[in-house]
Order: sequence, then structure tokens, then C-alpha cells
Amino acid sequence: MKTVEIELRFEILNPQSIEPVCNTLTFQSEKRIIDCYLDTSLVDLLKKGIYIRVRDSKKIDIKFNRACLNDPTLELQSSCEEYSFTLPLQPEAINACNQILESLSLHPFTSNFDTFLQHNNLKNSRIVDKIRKSYIKEGFTIVIDKVAGLGFFLEIELMALPSESIEEVTQQMKEIISSLNVLELKPLKTGYDSLILRKNNFEQYLQGRFILEEDKHLLPALKKFHVNPSLNRATK
Repeated sequence: MKTVEIELRFEILNPQSIEPVCNTLTFQSEKRIIDCYLDTSLVDLLKKGIYIRVRDSKKIDIKFNRACLNDPTLELQSSCEEYSFTLPLQPEAINACNQILESLSLHPFTSNFDTFLQHNNLKNSRIVDKIRKSYIKEGFTIVIDKVAGLGFFLEIELMALPSESIEEVTQQMKEIISSLNVLELKPLKTGYDSLILRKNNFEQYLQGRFILEEDKHLLPALKKFHVNPSLNRATK
């Protein structure tokens, strides 16, 4: 059954207040998660807002918002389509996976995972290593992530049916977040993988579909650079 992930993400600016807030939530689990994001050497998927990751070498996730794919001017939405498949892919899952890949103009699986990577010019692009603590509050999942090299973050999420009102669910999430007012939270309009790239390759990060609001003023200069790369040579 198709589900829609509705999610809000925040950076935690005062991590010393995490523990007292977590004491008010229902604890579920704690685990380490390593996500390997696949992309081309020119981050073509990141530019479109398509995210393909391998989680803990056990499954592949494909995430995107189709409205954002169709309209490049749309900001990051609170919902996205998310599809997960256990690795190695079983025959019954290949058809479903290929339908999604082909809808994204990507080459389908034909034989094995390595061949899929080669046909799409994909490689291990960005690694996100995090310790995730999961909690429940009023039917919503709240996670506290400690992301290596980045810091602490909070996500509130719900896997919903397409028939559910995204606007109503998002409003309920915002009300729950408001009740956690001990935490100083900064809304985050991009993913952890983009933040990792921001640290390691700022120019490629700026080419991503979703970047931090504070960095958007740099986009005109980046566009000018790519239109006239001789400007870069002149500065050397």
C-alpha cells in the first residue's frame, strides 16, 4: 500500500535541554543508523530533489515529492513519497521498484545492484551516520538524532495514507512541537545529507534542490560562475 511520509525537521540549538524534554515522551528505541546516499559525480539526483539511499546495507529507500519535481519553484514540502525495498531485491519487488525508477527517468534493475549503479552512473555520494532515539507522543513519532559531524536534530513524522489531509496532520505536528517549548528549535528545510555536503563540498551543496534559507543569497553568484567560468580563472 502506498503511504506518504509527513515530516517536520528541526535543528536543536540547546542540546542540554534534550533530556528533560525526552522524559515527557514515551521511549521506543535507540539505534545507530548509517545511510549511504547514492548520486552521480555531479549530484544530478540532489539537483532534482530525488533521494536514493541504502540504509545499514539492508534496504534501499527512494524518496521524492512529485509536485516539487514538476515545479522547480516549490519550496521543500512537509510530505513526500517514500518507497523501501529490502536488499537484495527479491523478484517480486523488482517490478514495483522499477516502476518508480522509470517514473523518475532512471534505468531499472536488470540483473544486480552493481549493474543498476553503473547504468545510472551512481556512486556512494554522502554518508549520514547517526544515533537515533525514537519516542511517541499523541500518535506521532518523534526522533532525536545525533548526527556525526553535524549535531542534534529533532524530527516529528507520520506515515499517512494518501487520503489523509496533509495540512491537518502538519498543523497537529506544529502544535506538538510548540508544546516542547523548552527546546530551541530551528526549522530545517533540507536533509542531513545536504548538510554533510555543505561541509565537504559547498559548491555542490548550493546546486541542490533544497538548501538553507541563509545560503540562498549565494545562488545568483553561483549561476553567474557557471555561465562564465572564466571569472573563476581570472581570480586565480
